Amino acid sequence: MPPPSLPAPDARGEGVLPAAVLSLHSHRDRSFLDDVSLHHIAGAMRAAGLSGDLVVAHLPRGAEVEPNAAWDALVRALRAYPTILYERLWSAAIVERLARALPEATFVRLIGEHDLSDAPANHVCPAEPASVVALLSALAGRRPPEGPPPRYAPLLRPVYATPDARPRSPSFPITGNTGCPYQADARQNPLYAGTTIPEGAGKGCAFCTTGNHYEHKSRDEALAWALQQLRYLRENAPEIEALVLRDQNPFYYLTELVEAAEAEKLGPFTLLIESRADWWLQNAARFTRALASARRSSIRLAPFLVGVENFSQPELDRFNKGATQETLVRFLDALRRWNAEYAPAMDLSHAAFGFILFTPWTTMEDLRTNLDCIRRTGMHELRGHLLLSRVRLYPDTALYWLAERDGLLTGAYESPEDDASARYGYLPSRPFVFRDKRVRRVAELAAESIRRSGGRDELTLFETLLALVSSAADPELVTASDVERAMASKGRARGRDVGETSGVAFRDPPSVEAEAAEKKRALVSALVNAPSLPVQLPAFGLSLLDVNADKHHVELVLGKRDPIARLRLGWDKAAGKATVEVCPDIPEATRWAKAFEAMAARLVVSTTKERWERASSIGKELARLPVGVPLGFFRQIVAGVEPPEGIVRTGFGCNQDCGMCWQGRDWGRYGPEQVVRWIEDLWAAGARSLIVSGGEPMLDPELIRYVERARALGFAGVTLETNAIQASKPGYAARLAKAGVTQAFVSLHSGDPAVSDAITRAPGTHERTVRGIHALLDAGIPVALNAVTTAEGIEELGGLPDFIHDTFGRHPGLLHLMISYPTMPFDRSLVGTIVPEPARLRAALRRAIDRAFVLGIVVRGLDGPCGPPLCAFDADERILSGKPIPGPVEFRRKVPACDRCAVQSACFGVRHEDVKLFGERCVAPIERRSSAAT
Repeated sequence: MPPPSLPAPDARGEGVLPAAVLSLHSHRDRSFLDDVSLHHIAGAMRAAGLSGDLVVAHLPRGAEVEPNAAWDALVRALRAYPTILYERLWSAAIVERLARALPEATFVRLIGEHDLSDAPANHVCPAEPASVVALLSALAGRRPPEGPPPRYAPLLRPVYATPDARPRSPSFPITGNTGCPYQADARQNPLYAGTTIPEGAGKGCAFCTTGNHYEHKSRDEALAWALQQLRYLRENAPEIEALVLRDQNPFYYLTELVEAAEAEKLGPFTLLIESRADWWLQNAARFTRALASARRSSIRLAPFLVGVENFSQPELDRFNKGATQETLVRFLDALRRWNAEYAPAMDLSHAAFGFILFTPWTTMEDLRTNLDCIRRTGMHELRGHLLLSRVRLYPDTALYWLAERDGLLTGAYESPEDDASARYGYLPSRPFVFRDKRVRRVAELAAESIRRSGGRDELTLFETLLALVSSAADPELVTASDVERAMASKGRARGRDVGETSGVAFRDPPSVEAEAAEKKRALVSALVNAPSLPVQLPAFGLSLLDVNADKHHVELVLGKRDPIARLRLGWDKAAGKATVEVCPDIPEATRWAKAFEAMAARLVVSTTKERWERASSIGKELARLPVGVPLGFFRQIVAGVEPPEGIVRTGFGCNQDCGMCWQGRDWGRYGPEQVVRWIEDLWAAGARSLIVSGGEPMLDPELIRYVERARALGFAGVTLETNAIQASKPGYAARLAKAGVTQAFVSLHSGDPAVSDAITRAPGTHERTVRGIHALLDAGIPVALNAVTTAEGIEELGGLPDFIHDTFGRHPGLLHLMISYPTMPFDRSLVGTIVPEPARLRAALRRAIDRAFVLGIVVRGLDGPCGPPLCAFDADERILSGKPIPGPVEFRRKVPACDRCAVQSACFGVRHEDVKLFGERCVAPIERRSSAAT
């Protein structure tokens, strides 16, 4: 309907055009999921012959009051539009400042889902196409067009006022039924007794408004309407391949929609689906039929906004969710199963699942339940920053009125970071207080810790927060620095499987972050004459965000707010000039290819020999600093070992480069005095045996000193974790034995030199490792061998026992063969090439175990946390202890098929990455319990 009364024509007549329909986002790719109504308004304007654009800008929080480049870019873009229409803004201050900057502009406030009633406007109009067309026609002195605007003609190519407003992956919605068919009334929920909920609110989930209204189309009508939109989008904007199906329960026509798209060859595209977890399970047969159709074509189906919300049943009941924890866990397991069976037609990469960790009523027990279920289900892989997820309370939600009943609403947030609505550019929600002061402290520390760290290793952070706050006499005394220290001692970053170290007073060195920042400033000054980072590069629309270095190169990290590519600067001695390699970090880097080429050319010209030598010297100093490497990676008490055992790593440099290694080869290190202090600290903490590891510890010239100091302190055993290459040097193994090394744990991944060198990515080193093992044995140092079961070496694994027997015989110093499973590698892009296919792994392990026992070689490690699932070797009684595991480990999990396995109580499960790669194919449940596993 048009506005109740149309204004008189503007004195400018046609001069009121073109008009800008303004769409602002406070957070890249994350504020309002899409302002689809604005696309339709702009499209209706164009269809009516009214010139204008949809103008999109990324405006960070605070940009409306502080000088910044994004605001300036927005104002420059809007100067071309005499009339500016706005609706979904989070602050009236934005319009007030725009009006001051653009005094000649006419501002129209659109009233849609929300009305920013205190924002200035020359005209007010309903946010629907016919009304806007009527208003603009009146202002321009035109007669409004006859008949309604087209039913579907959205404007699909906006004007981006700020470059970073352009989404990394453009998407657009397809509208099905509006609202939500889940209509449970919170008034009937016993938890809401005594709560006064106004008319028009209270139906559906208590945190949501979509249940308050629902418009249902018949299957034929819904299918026809969705198909009309899909055809339009594929014909008019084929570059938009991510399409969001905006319907809370589309399953009754989804299958037919996908099959029609297959028949009409409308792909390639990805259809992002919103729905409830229980409806997904109820419609599993129809959904898998849709997946089968998608797999036959170039279509992907992607779970998108799915409400999991919480795993604690009391919280779910308070949310009026009508779902159980068991349902949500089954849904997440089903997703993994479908992904394993139907990928790539089933696509989990777009998952942005709804989750609410903190509410006014949350208890510490609720948090513990959520941590347990998040770890079990891998929910953190489907939704980021779980620790920042707080409920947003609005007066049109039932949860708001429950908080009012309980006296938990307040006037202001204690910290701006507490406002989840402002963080992502939603209209302001009502602040609340926590009933439980410990929960409040967990929420505060989570926000502060994520602000400091960027949110790395969130599960360990969650666990650490619960442990510290639960055990504190006064939770207010727990600080973010306490959290940082506890996190470092856990040493679990980067998916590494390491033990905890608690209660040990290590004499750790001071942080190197300040020194590294100073080195980076000096490096930037030497190369581009800039005083600090980041460096704005307006000619290219980019910034120099950071600099890094290794022994031979300096890297300049370029991007917007996030890295896009790196310029890798080196020096060609023969040519006497600089070299620059462009290293993209994201696929979209090709958009800036010309800019990177131009910058590379300039850098080659400007980098003289003198400048390179100065920069290279600073870069080498920077590379030696262990920036970002947790102290727990250098020293720890090994968890679960009695009597206590310590481990110290001398550094991370290595003369091999195994792809499955969890370490970064360029990580810096601390000096020998610090290594000695840590050895002394481990002895003081009660450790009575010591592992000296790396990297490759034999590369450290002070290794003999470390061993001698350890034995002088009283350590009964000192084990070297090594590849034994350096031990092949004449006399070195004998020196190690004299210093007091009691055992060597040597990596030998294959008996085939070519395969071994491929795994270690160090040609020629297999032969040197074998010579080093001989030297260690000849020096009287017992040797245990370790083989990691990578995909590259799996076919030759069965022959490894024969190689060991033929090469070393039955040497009394040869202790056993440890067979390990790959950990998460430092270079995660290698996961798919490292992890062995389950059927091939099972066949190879059977051959290797059988041959080892025939030859009298003891096999260990397969039933520990670093081994594969027990079914990978049929829970062989010759290896399996059969004892129940002491408890779950973070990096492994059980899948539903494990429930019927006879030895599940003795098994740690499978690694998360295996489930992603292979689904339930990664296990083969053992139906009968063997005598050793009872």
